[in-house]
Amino acid sequence: MKDMQKIPKLSRISPKKITPLKGGSKKLLKSNIKAVIIALISIFGLGVFHKELLPAVNLLSDYLASVILRGPTVPGSVIKVHDGDTFTMTGEKEDIRIRLYGIDAPELSQEYGETARDYLASLIEGKTVALEITEIDRYGRNVGLITADNESVNLEMLKSGNAWFYGSYCKKYFCRKWEAAAESAKREKKGFWKEGEPDPPWKYRRQKGS
Repeated sequence: MKDMQKIPKLSRISPKKITPLKGGSKKLLKSNIKAVIIALISIFGLGVFHKELLPAVNLLSDYLASVILRGPTVPGSVIKVHDGDTFTMTGEKEDIRIRLYGIDAPELSQEYGETARDYLASLIEGKTVALEITEIDRYGRNVGLITADNESVNLEMLKSGNAWFYGSYCKKYFCRKWEAAAESAKREKKGFWKEGEPDPPWKYRRQKGS
């Protein structure tokens, strides 16, 4: 939650199993995939590439790059939920602290912070979940996608109005769907949206200087 918050030294997933590509390498991969798609369309399809197809090509290249870069899925039991987007689960050798990808839940000191934490706990605490690490962030935290009971926990936090869509950091092909889910929760006044227009946690952190 807090970008500069100090956290206990917990295990990361084995670096032998996950070696996230750097941002430049990811962009290069997407660019190469995009070039191949355009070439295939030109050769086998229309003979010449039309710019109207570019949005679809961008979406397809994002999807293929995400599939290629997808990390292994690791099972584990959730030991403790710290807040609405951070929890600790068992790893192969040590416990692992996880930050949910693509969402930002209220800080515990914010209004609705404890409610968001309790909702996340109702979804995963004490359960066996599937974790896919998407990246190690600049603060050394494991960031990932969580599945419990065959449902995306990240997405459920958005759909229920218990977290904001974190557009600045959600760049995968499914993020448009996630953004739409968050907007739907806002329109239907679910979760903290019942209170009107609460301050998003990134604004709250700036005001608190954290």
